[in-house]
Amino acid sequence: MEKIINVDSGKKLIPNITILLMVIVFISNIYLGIINELSFDESYYWVFSKFPSFGYFDHPPMVAWSISIGTFLFGDTEFGVRFMSHV
Repeated sequence: MEKIINVDSGKKLIPNITILLMVIVFISNIYLGIINELSFDESYYWVFSKFPSFGYFDHPPMVAWSISIGTFLFGDTEFGVRFMSHV
C-alpha cells in the first residue's frame, strides 16, 4: 500500500506566515510611531503641510498632502503627522 503525500499543504502555510509577519511589522511600526517624538525633518514637513500648494522650493507636494490628510483625520498629533507613512 502506497502512502500519498499531500504537497499542497505547504503552499497555504507560506502566505499565512507572510500575512502574519506583515501584520506584526505594521503594528510595531504604529507603536513606535506613537511613542517616539517627531524628528527635525518630520516637524519641518508638518509646518509646510499647513500651507498646501502644488509645489515647494525644495520638496514635491505629495509629502505635504499626505501629512495634511493624516492631520485632518487625527489632528495635529505625532500619529497624525506619521499616519500616511504607516499606511
